[in-house]
Amino acid sequence: MGFRDLYGEFQNLRAVILGVSPDGEASHRKFIDKNDLPFPLLSIYGWAPLSARLRSGTYTPWAGGLGGASLT
Repeated sequence: MGFRDLYGEFQNLRAVILGVSPDGEASHRKFIDKNDLPFPLLSIYGWAPLSARLRSGTYTPWAGGLGGASLT
């Protein structure tokens, strides 16, 4: 089971689900529609500092904020 399938359970826990990738917003919209996702995707397309931190595993949302990234 994936996050989409368990989304209701996460909502019951008052948890927020966000997907994150370096793909652009247009790609995210297609992916959301194709996979019927009930949660937004965070696009960090073209934002090298955040992309590098995600790849290195050093990003923590509570410490770094969105930092100029956009939600789709």
